[in-house]
Amino acid sequence: MAASPTPARPPFDAIRPPAPRVAPPEVQALVERARSHPFGLEFLRHGAPNAVAATFGVHAFVVDAARDHLAASPPPA
Repeated sequence: MAASPTPARPPFDAIRPPAPRVAPPEVQALVERARSHPFGLEFLRHGAPNAVAATFGVHAFVVDAARDHLAASPPPA
């Protein structure tokens, strides 16, 4: 008895919705707060997500979204 072929699944990125081009206000606010914070943007980019979230009083998902936003943004001239 031959096994029936399973339909090919698309790669995960193919079914993932595209990220919004404009960052939500929460993300923009977090980036601005990080710019003026003594730890700076490097803490936002590379700190432990739970520590960054606790420091700025946001959810870790907002930290992830801010990191994605910063990675997609061109560096300032």
